Amino acid sequence: MTEPAPERLAGTVELASIRLPSVERGAATVAIAAEVGRGETGRIRISRLPNDGPAAVERFAAEAVAPGATLCTYPRHPAIAFPNDTGLPEFERVARRLEKWCRATHRAAIRRRQLDFYLAEFAFRYNHRVEPQGLRFYRLLQGALAAAPRPARSLVGGTGQWAGS
Repeated sequence: MTEPAPERLAGTVELASIRLPSVERGAATVAIAAEVGRGETGRIRISRLPNDGPAAVERFAAEAVAPGATLCTYPRHPAIAFPNDTGLPEFERVARRLEKWCRATHRAAIRRRQLDFYLAEFAFRYNHRVEPQGLRFYRLLQGALAAAPRPARSLVGGTGQWAGS
C-alpha cells in the first residue's frame, strides 16, 4: 500500500513523534507529519523511527516534507506518549486515530516485524479516505502492479508458518 516515491508534503506541516503502545514487547517510536489546510488534515506521512533522538526525526522530516514547507513541531522531547495540548491539532488527530485503529482493528497485537506494513496501510487509508471506493481500489491496484515481487516469508515474519497450518 506504499507509493514507490511518495510526493513530499508541502504548505504547512505539523510534525512530531509518539510512542505507539500497541506493538509487541512494549511501544515503538513513530513519526507523523500531517499537512494542515482548510480546517482539516490533508495528506500524511508516517514512519517508524529507530530511536527517540532528534536526528531520527530530522531524517524523517527531510524525507517526508518538501523544502520550503512551513514546519510546526512540538517544542519538547519529540517522543511523547500522546501529548495533551501540543498545539498541533492535526498531528494529535492523526496520532489518536492511529492509536485507536491499532487497538480496534488489530487488537493491539501488532508485531514489530510487520509494523512498517501496518503504518503503510494506515497512511494509504488515511490519505485516500475521501476518494470513492472504486478509485481507492484502482490506486491500490496501481501500487501493487508497480511494486516488486516479495516472498511471502518477508510478509509474515520469516517463519514460513501460515495461520491454520
